[in-house]
Amino acid sequence: ALLLVVGLDNWRLRQQLVSTQTVVAQQSDLLAMLQSPTAQLISLRGMDRMATASGNAILAPNHAAVILVLQNLPDLPPGQSYCLWTIIGNRKLETGEFRPNQQGQVFIKVPLSEVNQITGFAVTIEPKPMPENPTGPMVMSSKS
Repeated sequence: ALLLVVGLDNWRLRQQLVSTQTVVAQQSDLLAMLQSPTAQLISLRGMDRMATASGNAILAPNHAAVILVLQNLPDLPPGQSYCLWTIIGNRKLETGEFRPNQQGQVFIKVPLSEVNQITGFAVTIEPKPMPENPTGPMVMSSKS
């Protein structure tokens, strides 16, 4: 019985270690991007029925990526996901899809190719597989 207790405790500790290492890696990425002299913080706000959703996109041109940090996003039914769109002029480019965690939070790093030309971001709800252009309702947007 003692071996079983020790084994279960060891397994629990390993799970906590992996979780902690993931958080540390995310925070290290975020810190590196925020320390960049060219970093931009772009606010995103919820719209209509998701007016309580909010967050930021951290954009650092020399990292060729964006870190998306959002909160208060409700879970979606199966077959749907949130989609991040990069706005360049009048074009919206599909940047990545995501689902919030159980607390309605999102923390993802997404690679970008045209970092210097970005004029904003939008989040829509889309069916799977993701379309090439937005078809679903826009639930968050930035005004950069």
